Amino acid sequence: MNDELRQYTHTPLPADRFRLIKLLDPASHAWPGDETAHEPLCAEFVESSFGEVISYEALSYCWTGHQRAILAEERDVHAQMDRRLCIKSSGRTAGFIPISRSLEAALRHVQHQTEKPLFVDQVCINQSDLEEKSHLVQRMGDIYTNAERVLAWLGPPTPESGEFMSFMQNLKEGPSTAFHRLSDIDYTSFATIRASILDEDPDVMMVPEELKADRDELQELATRIWDALPLRGFVDFCSRQWFGRMWIVQESCLPKHLVFVFGDRVCDSTHFERTALLVVLSVGIQAERWTAELQQRDYPKVDDLTYTLALTRYVNRIFSVRRTLHRDGEERLGLFHLLSKFNVADTVTSQTVRSDLQKFRASNPRDCYYSLLALPRQDDAAIREVVVDYRKPVQLVFIDLASALVKEHTDVLLFSQTSRKRLGGLPSWVADWTSELSSPYGYHNSTTAIYSAGVAKDTEALGAAPDAHVVAANLVVRGYTVGPVEHVGNHVYEISEDGLQTSFSLHLFLSEISHFCNLARGKQTSFETSPHSGDEMASLLASGGRGISTKPNASPSDRLGPIIHGTYLAGAVHNVTKRRYARHARVLERAEFSKRMAAILDRLEARWQERQGPYYALMRLLGLDEDWEDFEFYQKFSDRWDQLGDTIKNWDPDDFQGLHPELRDAADGMMGRYGRALDVQEGRKCFITPSGYVGLGPGEMEAGDFVVVLKDASVPMVLRPDISDSSGHGQFTYVGEAYCYGIMDGEIMEQRREDEPRTFYIG
Repeated sequence: MNDELRQYTHTPLPADRFRLIKLLDPASHAWPGDETAHEPLCAEFVESSFGEVISYEALSYCWTGHQRAILAEERDVHAQMDRRLCIKSSGRTAGFIPISRSLEAALRHVQHQTEKPLFVDQVCINQSDLEEKSHLVQRMGDIYTNAERVLAWLGPPTPESGEFMSFMQNLKEGPSTAFHRLSDIDYTSFATIRASILDEDPDVMMVPEELKADRDELQELATRIWDALPLRGFVDFCSRQWFGRMWIVQESCLPKHLVFVFGDRVCDSTHFERTALLVVLSVGIQAERWTAELQQRDYPKVDDLTYTLALTRYVNRIFSVRRTLHRDGEERLGLFHLLSKFNVADTVTSQTVRSDLQKFRASNPRDCYYSLLALPRQDDAAIREVVVDYRKPVQLVFIDLASALVKEHTDVLLFSQTSRKRLGGLPSWVADWTSELSSPYGYHNSTTAIYSAGVAKDTEALGAAPDAHVVAANLVVRGYTVGPVEHVGNHVYEISEDGLQTSFSLHLFLSEISHFCNLARGKQTSFETSPHSGDEMASLLASGGRGISTKPNASPSDRLGPIIHGTYLAGAVHNVTKRRYARHARVLERAEFSKRMAAILDRLEARWQERQGPYYALMRLLGLDEDWEDFEFYQKFSDRWDQLGDTIKNWDPDDFQGLHPELRDAADGMMGRYGRALDVQEGRKCFITPSGYVGLGPGEMEAGDFVVVLKDASVPMVLRPDISDSSGHGQFTYVGEAYCYGIMDGEIMEQRREDEPRTFYIG
């Protein structure tokens, strides 16, 4: 390659225009003065105005290559600008633009898929001109919306992906009308069909009459295709790096026509979406029928089925938003919910963690925000305050974002997860969207709140005071104090790879919850009129109020389930769970005791064997032997071992003992659901206030913190007084979110409607 060729200098663009490239036939061009060079990539620039757009297409790709779960160093190699694109102007070579090797691979493939001008961000935006970059990023929504087609480059093919592409082609040519209607059916109806197919009694879900024919046809098709389904190819397709970069969300959702390019093969995104929905049904049916014999196969195993479902849910974040833009009757999400949808890790299995399939990522932290600006509702107030500026420090970008969002969404505080923050210099209430955020515990998923603690049924309950606002990076917001934290629990539920350790942790967590419920009842304040028994109250506390319900915004009665033979189902499930993990903890205790016992025996056994004669026996009896303390400890250990062995031996393995058979069957079916609700509470601690309010708070919570309910917040929050504050109005720092029994559905707002709310200053 000719090293004397100069780097191309972009001509400044008028504000109403943008650049495109027209790829040229590589066979008719060569680098100047280099007759031995292989066929280069050559292009010429074409300009279009935003007002009168010419016919063009756009390329969507990953700067860091197509592979997921590779080391950061490997991604950096793919992103290096060590390749060249030759730029022609008026038939002459004007210079070259350095491009990444991932873009070079994409362009070499898509040049055979289109003859139209292409928008390619790496080339069409002058990356060294931050002013131009900021301006065009602000108009990126227009660019991708107006493209006639977007070509999504997923990477080179593999044998597995080739099988899956052929499988999709066969489905496309198949006779199933229900399958083709999957691209039109709304997701709520699909969820109903799926639940009906996977239920033992298909009619228990009350499927609407107009969906029953499709349900039956889809069930037959999903069952029939299993043996021919190239599951590895589907996983290969979905786990490409393209599914998971922040910029591709906008690039894939805005255009009306999106196609995937896999090597030399092309697939329409709508057909892939309905195929993915069919895969969900097929995998779900197989999971319901799984047997120990099937688990002996090399592939797939249960973990592979779980991973496939998690992967599909992850990929479907894109298609669910795409539907809101292109389907009649759908409503666009606001910026707040889009941020949480793509920046939060709410699809987590061991394999998604290893594959880096938890949240969408951007190399520039500002793009966690800027890359979504074209997707929200046009009346979203936060959008009107956005000024894209890559020169602004990222901390200030996030502060400005939080300042805009908090005026309508107090829940933006829930994403300020202190222990996960990577960026320094952020106020306690401002979220770091680059960190590994988890879905707030009070959310059904990353966008759907379960509770309404700070929402008054009467909107005048807080008066006509202005909404939350920011003064000198301090959040000023109104609400009510529930009370100071008097005591904090010692035990945090922690999930580990060792199942026994997890069981022991959960045993201590559930035991402490029972203790705190007893403390609360002893205070005779907030529970004087509580209709719930100890187990029912503890079940809500342990599950953060979810109980056994999977519905968002479920009523308290739904969370407790039906009354069966005088007992709420949630209370029975909690009682059984507590018994089960108490037994598991005893097994763990005995196992650990056995290890300690073996260590002592190994050290002392040889010495005791030598000292079995009458003389040494007499010396030990009189307490004159120098090793008497060791012997006494050994004896006590042995006695304890015998007692513990008897306890385990006599422990009743029937966790459901004492339950009515009908209640036992119902509780058994709810154990998994309750277990998942408990898992959401990982890392949380019990707390109690002087007046008897009891709940769960963040692991960082301390005695002396305050539990508060802020206006319009879905859940109570924990704030810490700033003892160094000299402002005079009382400064706080945000600690985290809380569940507080009895005030999750707006009760505080109703009870204190006559009281003047407090103004909180959070720094």
